[in-house]
Amino acid sequence: MNNNENDTKSKKPIIIWSCIILLLCVIGVVIYLVVHSNNANGQIRDFKTAVKDKDYNKIAEYLSSGQRDLSNDEAKAFINYINEPQNSKRFDKEINEIEQNVEDNNKYDIDLGAITDSNGKEIINVKKDGKKFFFIEKLKFAPNYTNVYVKENDNTAVYNYNTDKEHQIVADKNRLTSIGTFFTGKYNINAKKKIEDTFLTGESSGKLEFNTEVTDKNNKVVAIQNFDQSSFKINLKNSESLDKNSKKIVVDGKEQDYVENKIYGNYFNNDEFKVHVVGKIDGKEFVTNDRKISKNKYQSPQEVDLSFNQDSINKFKQENKEIENKGKKFMIDYTNHLNQAYKKSDYKYISDYIEEDSKVAKHMKKMVESKAKNKYSNPQIDDISKDKDKLQIILTKEINNNKIQSKYLLKYNKETKRFKIIEYEDI
Repeated sequence: MNNNENDTKSKKPIIIWSCIILLLCVIGVVIYLVVHSNNANGQIRDFKTAVKDKDYNKIAEYLSSGQRDLSNDEAKAFINYINEPQNSKRFDKEINEIEQNVEDNNKYDIDLGAITDSNGKEIINVKKDGKKFFFIEKLKFAPNYTNVYVKENDNTAVYNYNTDKEHQIVADKNRLTSIGTFFTGKYNINAKKKIEDTFLTGESSGKLEFNTEVTDKNNKVVAIQNFDQSSFKINLKNSESLDKNSKKIVVDGKEQDYVENKIYGNYFNNDEFKVHVVGKIDGKEFVTNDRKISKNKYQSPQEVDLSFNQDSINKFKQENKEIENKGKKFMIDYTNHLNQAYKKSDYKYISDYIEEDSKVAKHMKKMVESKAKNKYSNPQIDDISKDKDKLQIILTKEINNNKIQSKYLLKYNKETKRFKIIEYEDI
């Protein structure tokens, strides 16, 4: 019995040490597994797996920092982008190179490599963080964000959208305005837009769409706007004869100056509205055809063809030409009858040419009845211009070998088709 007790006592230390050794082995294995999965290489493998498994939360965690958290929408956009066939192959190559750099890198190097987009732009820089958890070195996955803009025309706008938090952006007229920075990928963001400071204002729900790899000529990412709005350019025909600065554009009954090559809008438009252009020749108004403007289907402004009726313009110009020719003949006849009035000292010879009881009538009556014997010759029309029912004529005539230039303003009666002189001065 004593022998059995002695054997039991002698085995106890062995059992205790065996348990200790086994526990140490287990702890060692656990430590190995923890270190293996959380060391620099483990973090690279974990990041790569999260991308392939579309683990948005983990990717958002890896790419967030104290300065800027990556939203789940951004994580989703990035993962969808990377998993496209043309991008996945490049990502695999670059992430494997980073993993190899971790193995080969000496302890003094910080930068370990980068993930790029299809344009060669670095979108994630992988580097040592400088922090250690026990002896596990942490890596930093630093995302590079892209500024995204909206472009307004002759309007201001207020945008409201949500990407994990609410954003409100005020965009100014005729310029690019940043709506924020976004990580790589394609976006289709629900938003509200309120159009202000223009003829047609209002608010609508829609989308802001953009791809961070697609830029304009200035290398900026500009969001496509999909809202209840319209913008357009006018291709105006048969406007050459219209008076300068007389053209107006009429948008849904509201008038403003017409400017060639201008982009009109953005205007709020939840259905359609009409637009046309008016212009004048010698005070007579001409109007183009009407065009209905629907909501924009694309980012570019709509092309709107408007045309004045050339036949109507030609007819009016011909009528004007005939009136001008009559005005010229009227002034030649007046000059001849003026000579008769001076010769006879009798106002009746020119009374039919001058507006009754006007300043001109009183002045000329006094002149011809003053016994002066003026005689004019070689009347020449230097210039003639028409404005509504008024005709201005510059005429040169000779007296005693001296030339006198005078300006006459005639009023044309469309009913009687006759002129009357209403103003006169020598110049």
